[in-house]
Amino acid sequence: MRLQSIPFDELIIDREFIARSTEDETARIILDAAIGLAHKLKLSCTCEGIESEEQLMLARELGADAVQGYLIAKPMRPDEFLVWTEDYKEGVLKVPGFS
Repeated sequence: MRLQSIPFDELIIDREFIARSTEDETARIILDAAIGLAHKLKLSCTCEGIESEEQLMLARELGADAVQGYLIAKPMRPDEFLVWTEDYKEGVLKVPGFS
């Protein structure tokens, strides 16, 4: 019952599950179960380490609320992030799989 008493509102799924999930059925089942558990507990779910369009599409298909990883953007300094954000808003940058 200790898990129930921890005040958190998001489940973050490690890149190790994501990396194997497109090729390994067991990893995909674990990913699917983790996302489902998060939603049943009324938590948002973020998948880390998205590096391919296939991983992105699987995370979206399974219902992840957010993703992060090199496919979306590489780590950057705060000033670079501000430029990246503006470029994304203006349509200069596109995230694969999203219109």
